[in-house]
Amino acid sequence: FVFSPPSRHSLVHRNLISRSFEANRAISSAKTTNQFGSFAVGRRGAREVSPTYATNSQIEEKPKSNAPGWMPTKTELKKLLPLGLMFFCILFNYTILRDTKDVLVITAPGSGAEVIPFLKTYVQLPGAILFTVLYSKMSNRMSQKQVFNTVLYSFLAFFASFAFVIYPNSGWLHPHAFVDVLATKLPASFSGPLSIIRNWSFALFYMMAELWGSVVVSVLFWGLSNSIMSVNEAKRYYPLFGLGANVALIFSGQYVRFVSSMRANLAPGQDAWGASLKWLMSAVVASGAVIGATHQHVQRNVMTDPECVDQSSLKKAKTKTSMGL
Repeated sequence: FVFSPPSRHSLVHRNLISRSFEANRAISSAKTTNQFGSFAVGRRGAREVSPTYATNSQIEEKPKSNAPGWMPTKTELKKLLPLGLMFFCILFNYTILRDTKDVLVITAPGSGAEVIPFLKTYVQLPGAILFTVLYSKMSNRMSQKQVFNTVLYSFLAFFASFAFVIYPNSGWLHPHAFVDVLATKLPASFSGPLSIIRNWSFALFYMMAELWGSVVVSVLFWGLSNSIMSVNEAKRYYPLFGLGANVALIFSGQYVRFVSSMRANLAPGQDAWGASLKWLMSAVVASGAVIGATHQHVQRNVMTDPECVDQSSLKKAKTKTSMGL
């Protein structure tokens, strides 16, 4: 075995490889410790270059927020608070109306609990179909804001007129004598429909109270919420509306209890149920006024804010709806 010394070219080649390896290692370690700095490699190795923000290779650090990730932002709160208030008031009214309508039709003259299936079949179902047709026509001719206000204030006007005008005059508005004549000529199985005819204003109140839950909650409120809330926001915050619904049930139950306790202070001979009905419907109208005012606030301050709602989505052409099979 004969040892031959390395040639001059081989030593130069090894030296270049060693320097290149050291330069790459220095650059890698520098990038992990300081993301604002950069290094340049020359013939003498790696040298540090002062940080600059002109190149695309540097990463600009964003300030970190101290708020937890589950907390809503200021923009989200601008939408969540009015929607939560509206949902609370809507369900507050629904609880009062749901309890009132059942007591009203069951305790009516010539009526009972057996009339409720007839009300759902012959009154509630046709009323829901009729409203669907009317809502389709209104949606084609009116804006979302106009449809919301028209439907909401129509409900409130009916409930106020029922408590202060229709119910106090139900004695001569209901055809008791005519139904008594029909009852003597028809079989006993017609007692349910005859009870609806006898107390037609109570049946109308029953239908409107049922439609409040279907229309105002399912159509108006959720339609407004879906127009201003994104999909990710809906996934995060819609469950909170369910919590608000439970709170509304508590408040409405306490209010009904308060109204019931006031009946003991009425003068002798005064209609206790009529007085309670006025108090209950007054609360429904007041809560409905809060819903209308909050909706007006949403239209003025939330729908017009580009940070809350994408304005391009609001300018899209509205597709007309039609009723058909």
